[in-house]
Amino acid sequence: MNQLEKICLTGLIALPLGVITIAFGLLKTPSSISCQAVEGFTTATRLYCAEQHAQRGTPERLSAAIDLLKTIPTDDPYHQQSDRLIQQWSSEILTKAETEVQAGNLERAIAIARLLAQDTKIQSWRSLWEKGEALTKTALDQMEKREWKQAFQTAQKLQQFENPYWATEQYDSLVKRIQSDRELRDSKLKDAIAPSSTAELEPSPPEPENAIRTARPIREVYSDSPTSRPVSAVQPSKPEIEPAIQSSPEPEPPIPQEQPPLETPAPEKNDPT
Repeated sequence: MNQLEKICLTGLIALPLGVITIAFGLLKTPSSISCQAVEGFTTATRLYCAEQHAQRGTPERLSAAIDLLKTIPTDDPYHQQSDRLIQQWSSEILTKAETEVQAGNLERAIAIARLLAQDTKIQSWRSLWEKGEALTKTALDQMEKREWKQAFQTAQKLQQFENPYWATEQYDSLVKRIQSDRELRDSKLKDAIAPSSTAELEPSPPEPENAIRTARPIREVYSDSPTSRPVSAVQPSKPEIEPAIQSSPEPEPPIPQEQPPLETPAPEKNDPT
């Protein structure tokens, strides 16, 4: 036995019995083996293929690795090791599902959890989403009714969720939406009450072509005899004739009333003495 063989033998003796068995099984496993169909393969081959799937790290690959080890019987020498790997990979799958839930990807989280038939987890996540959506709808309805205080109070209930997606992301988005809508409506209301003083004036309508150009009224003197006038193609409109100002008649002097003649008293006749 050469020195290299001694080193290998010493290392194998130091390893646990289960790992030694796997090592010998892998030595007997051809390198060109396909892990797509492992029916009839030995337990060591199943462990080898399960490890190959798990190294990818995706939920689907981890689930495939678990399926390979589920069929190992309890009396098999590899059962204890396979059971430990199943628990480890199941925990990794649930961690990935929880990560999707925290990020707000509910449907992706449900799809991952279904790989392990975690119906209880799925139901709790759906219930959380229903509560969050109901609170959001209530806050938006209150916003439409201009109930700003009630809308903010409803939005604050999202912060009580033990989920960063609802407690942080959705809460911040909802508060910004309510605040923006309130500022927009207040601005429109102020513009309606106090219009801008620099509004453009409407242009005055143009004057008609036949407008009177002189301030002095035009009077026409008509004689008894008709006069011939030239007929033009377009007759200008006649300006309105201002009525002549009638002078009020001077008041007649009052007629003096005849006074009765004054009677002169007759001279008294002196009786002859």
